[in-house]
Amino acid sequence: MPILLLSRPRPLTPAEIRLLPKGCVATDGSAGVVARAEVDLPLAGLLGFAVAMGRAVPDAFFGVQETPPPANTGAPAPEGTIVGSAATGGAAVPVPAAPPAALAPTDDVITETDGWKLVDAGQIPQAERVFGAGNPLDAAGRDRCRRLHNSGDPEEVALGCRIARLTNWKSIVVNLRPLLKHAHPSVRRDAAEAIGALAGPSMAATVRPLLTDPDAEVKAAATAALARLGG
Repeated sequence: MPILLLSRPRPLTPAEIRLLPKGCVATDGSAGVVARAEVDLPLAGLLGFAVAMGRAVPDAFFGVQETPPPANTGAPAPEGTIVGSAATGGAAVPVPAAPPAALAPTDDVITETDGWKLVDAGQIPQAERVFGAGNPLDAAGRDRCRRLHNSGDPEEVALGCRIARLTNWKSIVVNLRPLLKHAHPSVRRDAAEAIGALAGPSMAATVRPLLTDPDAEVKAAATAALARLGG
């Protein structure tokens, strides 16, 4: 079965790991590979899974590694596997898969393109994948994101930080700085990750105190942010 790979020079952050589709696992970053998944699906399902991986980590490179085909035992190959034959000179050719209509539905394939509708429906991981697909926030979206930052619910504040990062909203960075001192660790963590992704070196001093934060995820986010900020 094919192995789907995501590669980039730095490892995944905890927030990015949470966005990976079920069945995709983060790796230690050896040879630049930060996530992998062995997927045994018909073509339509395979493509949907690949899209979900790409949306989870938009700045990673996507690749496919073929596993060696099984020895020919005379039995028919399973649907969706890759086989070679004398007629093709041993070249790999795809076995036809079942029609897409026969596929079971999967939560990893997202058809809604409005991230806010997914937020309203409580489908936060799916919403984050849509926000991370490269579409900037419009004026209404920025206003709503600001409301999240000012919410009394720590989960909403943290979500606002992640949306700002995923949509590359650089001008909001100054407003995120106070959130580094928020009482809830998830807010401090996601604010640090957002500032690391969006800010310049001048913001390094505001993140550095989190290197001694009592929460391990916050410290890891601060370390990664400072590496990006050059501090």
